[in-house]
Amino acid sequence: EWDGGILSLLPSLDFVIMNELEADGISGRRPAQKSLPHWEDFFGHASPNTWIIITRGEHGAVAMRHGKVMVKQLTPSVRQLVDVTGAGDAFASGFIFGIWDWHRRSSSHAPSDGWPLEAIQVGLSWGCAVGTCSVETRGASVPSPPDRIRTVLEVTKSR
Repeated sequence: EWDGGILSLLPSLDFVIMNELEADGISGRRPAQKSLPHWEDFFGHASPNTWIIITRGEHGAVAMRHGKVMVKQLTPSVRQLVDVTGAGDAFASGFIFGIWDWHRRSSSHAPSDGWPLEAIQVGLSWGCAVGTCSVETRGASVPSPPDRIRTVLEVTKSR
């Protein structure tokens, strides 16, 4: 149950990463509403400058800002679903790695200038790849093999 308070924090944050259930709970979405248009409207009004990242399980992830979906990323098929525990944390670590890897490779942009769409796309790709690998492994604290993550990342980028 969401008891409030998080909305007052949103304008202070660059990114908020949540899953669909969390986004629905925070935004008060009712079952009859379509998720994406409702989230765009709600989070666009609540904090237009914050990147709202919503993970959507097998449907990938979206990044919203200024009341609209700016970037979408599909996720590749899972070889074998083993354990979803920790998938959201795995996504978040992949996303953060991805945007900072983009920043490290890009000499023309600094985070203080804001994160461009290209950086967000790289972050979503990494997040979906690491999250996908995470659900193929039993146990939230067992890291996925780096070679598997890179293989899944290449498939993710093509989607």
